[in-house]
Amino acid sequence: MRALHVAIQFLTRIPVPAVRDWRDDELARALPAFPLVGAAVGLLLAGAYAALLAAGLGSLPAAIVATAFLGPYLTGALHEDGLGDTADGLFGGRDRETALRIFRDSRVGAYAVVTMGAALLLRAALVAELSPTAALATLPLAHALGRAATVAQMVRLPYARTEGAGVGGAMVAGVRRHHIILTLLVTAALWAGAVSLLDVPGPARAVLAAVACTVILTRWYRRRIGGITGDTLGATCVLVELLVLGIAPLTHS
Repeated sequence: MRALHVAIQFLTRIPVPAVRDWRDDELARALPAFPLVGAAVGLLLAGAYAALLAAGLGSLPAAIVATAFLGPYLTGALHEDGLGDTADGLFGGRDRETALRIFRDSRVGAYAVVTMGAALLLRAALVAELSPTAALATLPLAHALGRAATVAQMVRLPYARTEGAGVGGAMVAGVRRHHIILTLLVTAALWAGAVSLLDVPGPARAVLAAVACTVILTRWYRRRIGGITGDTLGATCVLVELLVLGIAPLTHS
């Protein structure tokens, strides 16, 4: 239960009993709960989307309110912030050192603004294509796969910074292979639930697409900065989530 509380506290702004004085390896131990927390966030967003539709709001306005406003509010825009910093660093930095320096800069650049804005608009547009039933399965699956992808990258890549690594560095340093195994088991259970609700090939295709996206991003991060940072993990989470949301409307009847 403590691990779940740590995961909720780290990934969201949902009020839970505060866990204080984390040990360096405690966040790593909470990693298998990441997909579960992601699924819970997705379920809350799906519920909000369905409620807004039932209240008579159009699908696109309902999706904007549920995913572009409520979503970042629930998570503290943790992953969107990482996506923006990653865009600034990888597109604005010509070499590894410059990119890492940009990651740590608190200022928001043009690449970040454009990328975060596009991600929010695309997320809302994709959700607007879903029926309430499809959203109930797809949003939790998308958020769960996004968090699972970050755990997979922690296993495959080292932390890119050697100094001032902070919480992210301690988390990555504490990752062990059994963490990804447990994470995959949790994700598989959530996937099975999505399959039973959708009853179409969408969830299977979504998993394959999420794996492909994670592999591509992993190779890109390795080549550009030699590893990962908290920002790149946030970017991976958002990009995998968007990919899953993009596939679901094409396969749901």
